[in-house]
Amino acid sequence: MSKKPIAKATINRELAVLKAMFNMAIRDGEADSNPVKAVKFFKEDNKKERILSSEEIQRLLAECNDHLKPIVILALNTGMRLREVLYLKWSRIDFNRNIIIVTQTKSNENRNIPMNGFVIKTIDNIKRNSEYLFCDTKTGEPFHSIKTTFGKALIRAGLVDVRFRDLRHTAATMMVMSGVDLVTVKEILGHSSIEMTMRYAHPTTEGKMNAVKALERQMEDVDKHNISTSANHAFSPKIVNNSIN
Repeated sequence: MSKKPIAKATINRELAVLKAMFNMAIRDGEADSNPVKAVKFFKEDNKKERILSSEEIQRLLAECNDHLKPIVILALNTGMRLREVLYLKWSRIDFNRNIIIVTQTKSNENRNIPMNGFVIKTIDNIKRNSEYLFCDTKTGEPFHSIKTTFGKALIRAGLVDVRFRDLRHTAATMMVMSGVDLVTVKEILGHSSIEMTMRYAHPTTEGKMNAVKALERQMEDVDKHNISTSANHAFSPKIVNNSIN
């Protein structure tokens, strides 16, 4: 059993499932009432996820020491969770197929993540001192926490309200902004549902601008004469005057 307390959001989701099950039972005549109906759900911490800009990422990497920098690079380029990165073994790196086989997952199901050039170069520069990529060189044991080191790097970089998990959120958002479909992002992040992935794919001002620019490019392929003619007809003085009257 894990000693980590169960998150309020997790309890709320489980209560919601139970509530739905009892409603279905009542509908099918298998139950007379719904005991979950009177249960008060927890108020969740809806703190907005922190998405790092390109400039903030540069500042953070510039302040990371030699041990922290490759960990941050992997998180930003794979969307892996901190635990998945810290407990990554060399035996789980497939250089023939250029993939990382993630085993320390939240769902206890392995998943494969392709390695891009930054990840391959970063891993190539890591010395093999243990079966783990990121470890104490004296004991060979994996790092269990980088809280202090990461916190100091954030301070030096002048970044506030940033958690390590935000690197995963940033990776997801950057993939979506680059046009990667949600199903692919879901598989890379290891989510059980698209709904979960959508929570990590936050629309940004830049993303929205790219979206309308995409519409503009599409409209350029349409007959400009037809657009102009339609527009002139739609906003002719006669029609405008009639609408006013």
